[in-house]
Amino acid sequence: MDFTVDAFRSTPPFDILAKLFGQPEHTDWLDESVSWKRTCYIGDWSFLPQTRFRGPDVPELFSGISVNSFGTFPVGASKHVVQTDAHGHVISEGILTRLDEEDYVFHGPGGDWTRYNLEQGDFKATAEDEDWFVYQVSGPASIPLLLELTRDERLLDTPYMHAVPTTIAGHRVWALRQGMAGEVGYELQGPREIATAVYDTVAQAAAASSSARPPSAATATTSAGCCPCPC
Repeated sequence: MDFTVDAFRSTPPFDILAKLFGQPEHTDWLDESVSWKRTCYIGDWSFLPQTRFRGPDVPELFSGISVNSFGTFPVGASKHVVQTDAHGHVISEGILTRLDEEDYVFHGPGGDWTRYNLEQGDFKATAEDEDWFVYQVSGPASIPLLLELTRDERLLDTPYMHAVPTTIAGHRVWALRQGMAGEVGYELQGPREIATAVYDTVAQAAAASSSARPPSAATATTSAGCCPCPC
């Protein structure tokens, strides 16, 4: 590869990583790297597995295998859960959102570790697989864009790591106030069957407003700065 502007502006080939995690670039590395600073991007995190946990003992289950405290965890709140074994060695991590009093969804491979501990213990809780899309819509233009699509002014003041239900393209989705590199924005989450409708609606609105359409690659680029930490 030549280290020239033209070379950096060429889309990389479709390979095994693209098959697993999505095409790494949609336009080029230069445009997409500044999108979360100047306009907005849509990043696809749908490759993450989801597990749905229900029951009164879900906080107790997670507190026994995580460094996090669940003493304060109201409905609508999310936590970046860092999971360990009995010796404090990190096993996995992920995002846990409390959807209702006894209803939770966990995004990440740590769902398997949690389910294993659920089966080994005596908890009033259940676990089942979910299949959701997760689209990160972030950058300075993301909030005006999402307000245009949802007409939901709660997106102006939803606290960090909190999720609210909203509507896009006639479908109910969850909007999680989260960013990978400190940028403003939301993760849009919901059942896989409505993923295309939600993605296309966001992408078309962004194109109409001259916002960048990027990348799965933005997730790969910015997530390199994301390390497990309790919240």
